[in-house]
Amino acid sequence: MKAGTWPPGLKAPTSMDLILLFIGKSTWYDLWSKTFPTVAKYPEMVKWLKCEEDCKSDLEVCVRATAEQLSRDLAGDPSV
Repeated sequence: MKAGTWPPGLKAPTSMDLILLFIGKSTWYDLWSKTFPTVAKYPEMVKWLKCEEDCKSDLEVCVRATAEQLSRDLAGDPSV
C-alpha cells in the first residue's frame, strides 16, 4: 500500500480510536489530554511531529523543549 493512502471502503479511525489503541481512557484523561495542548508552545516540536522537511533532529527538539521547561520550573513559572 502506498504511504498516505487508506483502503477504499474501510472506515478511517477516529482520533479516539487511535488513543484507545495505544493508551487506556483513564491514562488519556488523567495525563495526556492535559499535556498535548502545551505542544503548540514549542513550534520546533510541532514541525518535528509533522515530519516537516526543515524540522530539527530528534535530539535537538527534545533537548531544547526539556531545557525550556527546566528553566520555567527553576523560575517557578507554572505556565506549562
